[in-house]
Amino acid sequence: PTDGTHWFDSAPMAEVSSLPQPSLASGPDGRIALVWLQGGQVAGASKLVLQEGRWDSEEQKSEWQAPSVVIQAADLEEPQVAIDQDGRVHLAWVQKGTLVTSQCVDGDCTSPTPVVAYSVCEGAGSDNRSPALAVSGERVLAVWENAGLLPYSAWPVDGHPPAQADGCVPGTNVASSPRLGTDGNGGFALVFADNDG
Repeated sequence: PTDGTHWFDSAPMAEVSSLPQPSLASGPDGRIALVWLQGGQVAGASKLVLQEGRWDSEEQKSEWQAPSVVIQAADLEEPQVAIDQDGRVHLAWVQKGTLVTSQCVDGDCTSPTPVVAYSVCEGAGSDNRSPALAVSGERVLAVWENAGLLPYSAWPVDGHPPAQADGCVPGTNVASSPRLGTDGNGGFALVFADNDG
């Protein structure tokens, strides 16, 4: 049953490639943010595109700003987005096997920051995948997959992410597919697949 659920008509956002890998986040006051990958103008490159908007509850529709390009480069994959309580948009993606983060305010984004795990997680390599990103209270948390480990980094919403992971999630050695949520009390919840499936 879908009691209390109502679906609105779909509306196209933009013309994109067949595998845009979209990620959508909502924040306070009806703020919404969408990121996706789009074919670039340079051969072999793609664009990481951000589009911000707001849900209008009276009109029962979303109002979107024009999309903006965060970065154009080769080997962009798996973009993720989260919004904090002050409307800052936090982004994470994989570029050439490295986790990269950025923060945007009113469409103006910080320079991409690579985050490495091999110096703090024994057995970690240089191939990072499957980032998960969430904001809870005043903290941003990123967790990602690396050689069966789950490195993580946390930083203040108004700060910059560290250049290396804070550590690895304890008890993981054959983990994959991390997903983050929040608990409503300023904490985070993490689920992942392990060697038992």
